[in-house]
Amino acid sequence: MAEQLQDLEDYIQYQFDDIPSFKLAVFLNSDEIKVKTVVGEVEENLISTLISSVHDHQTPENFHLGSHIFSKDTLKSTEKLLEYSSESDSPRVFVVKRNDNLLIVYCCGTSCEKDQARVRELMLELLY
Repeated sequence: MAEQLQDLEDYIQYQFDDIPSFKLAVFLNSDEIKVKTVVGEVEENLISTLISSVHDHQTPENFHLGSHIFSKDTLKSTEKLLEYSSESDSPRVFVVKRNDNLLIVYCCGTSCEKDQARVRELMLELLY
C-alpha cells in the first residue's frame, strides 16, 4: 500500500507540475488524507476547509473558501467530475469521487481558464 501511495503522489506531482495554475491536490481514501501536494503557498486552513466543504456535504451547490464564494459550475460539472468557480473565475476547485476515493484539486491564477481541460483530463484518468 505504501508503494501505491508513493506512485500516486509521484503521478500527481509529475502530471500537475506542468500546469501553471495548479496549487493543491488532496487525495483521500476512506475519509483519510493519503496524498497531499502543494505548490507554493496556500492559505493555512485551505486543505481542511476544502475537505469539509466538499466532502462533508457530498455535492454542495456552493461553499466559502477564504474571501471567495464558490458555486458549482453546472455547465462544466458532470456525473464524474464537479467543478466550482468563484465570482472572479479564478480560483477553481475540481472534485472527483469514485467509491471510497476522493480527489480535490485547487487551481488559481491567470492561466486557470486555459488549464481547466488538462486538469479535468488528469483527474478522470487517475480515478476512472
